[in-house]
Amino acid sequence: MADLRKPTFILLLRKSGKRKGNKVEMFRASLWDEHWNDPGNPKGRWRLRVNGKWFPKGEMKFFTKTQVKELFFRELK
Repeated sequence: MADLRKPTFILLLRKSGKRKGNKVEMFRASLWDEHWNDPGNPKGRWRLRVNGKWFPKGEMKFFTKTQVKELFFRELK
């Protein structure tokens, strides 16, 4: 069954000189009602899907904007 949720942001990342890139989709946490109503899950959280697979694999994790930026810059080194 296809997921009916639509990403808020889609980022296409490609390293210079390489043809193949990575597609990162960011979904608002509010799309998952059971986690959105949790008081420990404040606004501004995102769930990530990388190349069509949820990140991290096998875990439902939500990231803040700061955590997303840290993931990008840690991997771009």
